[in-house]
Amino acid sequence: MAFMVMFLNHFRGAIAGAFVTQIGWTCLSLFFMLSGFLLTKLLVTEYRQNNSISLVNYFIRRILRIWPLYFLYMILIVVASFLLSGYPLDLSRLFGSLFFYDNVLTAASGKFNPNFATLHLWSISLEEQYYLLLPFLVPWLLRMSKKKIILFFTVAFLLLFVARFFISILHLNYAYAYVLPLSGDSFLVGVFLGLGIFETGIKKINPLFALVVGIVLLISLYFFPFRTVANNGWVMIATYFIPAVAFFFIFIDVVYNEKGIIYKFLSNKILRYLGKISFGLYVFHMLANIITYHIFYLINEPLDIRSFLLALLITIVLAVLSYELIEKRFLKLKSRFTVIKSREV
Repeated sequence: MAFMVMFLNHFRGAIAGAFVTQIGWTCLSLFFMLSGFLLTKLLVTEYRQNNSISLVNYFIRRILRIWPLYFLYMILIVVASFLLSGYPLDLSRLFGSLFFYDNVLTAASGKFNPNFATLHLWSISLEEQYYLLLPFLVPWLLRMSKKKIILFFTVAFLLLFVARFFISILHLNYAYAYVLPLSGDSFLVGVFLGLGIFETGIKKINPLFALVVGIVLLISLYFFPFRTVANNGWVMIATYFIPAVAFFFIFIDVVYNEKGIIYKFLSNKILRYLGKISFGLYVFHMLANIITYHIFYLINEPLDIRSFLLALLITIVLAVLSYELIEKRFLKLKSRFTVIKSREV
C-alpha cells in the first residue's frame, strides 16, 4: 500500500492530485518504520534465545535480500546509459549508488541522482546505513532498564529535532534533513515497537482511536508548507516527526486488531504476494515510468489513466520476474543464515 502511494507520487501524469503530491513522500517513512520494527523484532528474539547476535549471519541475510536485485538493476542502468542517447552517466553518482552513500551526495549537491532511472535509489543508501547500525543498537538497548530506554529514545528524538532546527535556520538545503539519517524518526519508532518491551501497554490503546489519530495526523501534513520550501525550524521538526507518530498509531490498529477491517483487507493473498515483491516494485517503478513516458510520447498521447495503468503493469511484471527468477533463489540461500524463522519465501 505504501508503494502504491509512492508510485502515484512519482508518476508524472495528472493522476496523483495535490494531496498525494503533498504527503506521498511519507510512504518512505512508513517503510523505514516497518523495516525497523521487523528487523528489530527478529534481532530481539535471537538475542533472547542465544544471548547474542550473530553479526556475520545478520549482514549476510541483509546482503542476500538487497544486493542481488539492486546490483542487477545498477548493471541495467549502466548498459542503458551507453545504449540510449540523452542519458549520460555521472560516474561520481554511480559510485555513490554502488557504495551506498548516494544520499550523502544528494544532500551535499541538493540534487537527486541524475543517472538513468535512479532518482529514487538514494533511499537504498539510507536503508543500508540504518541496517549497519541496528545489530549494535539492539543488544545495547536490551541491556538497559525501561527508564533508560525511554531516556535513550527521548534524547535521540531531541537530537534529531535540534539538528533539523539548525538545518532550517541556517537555510541549508532541505535534503540534509530528508535524505540523511536526520529524518530517522520513523525508523526509531520502528525500533521502539520491535523491542517489544512496551507492547503490553501499547496494546491497551483502543485500536479505532489509534487509527483515527494516525489518519488525522497524516491529513494534517497536507496543510504544512511543502518540505522543499519550509524554512521554519518548527515546521522542519514536525514534518518528519508527525509521520512517525501517525504510523505508530496506525500500526496499532493494523497489527494488533486482528478483527479489524484493515487487518483482514491486508491479509488478502494478492496483497500479501505484492508485499513479498514490494522491493522489486520499488526498484523498477521509475524504469517502468520512463518506458511508459516514451511509449506515449511516440504515439503522441497525453499521460493519463491509461499510461498510469501501463506503468503499473510494467512495474508489476518486472517485479514478479525479478522475484521468481532471481530474488527467490537468494532468499532460499538466505535461510541457511537464518536464526529466527520468518515468513516462507
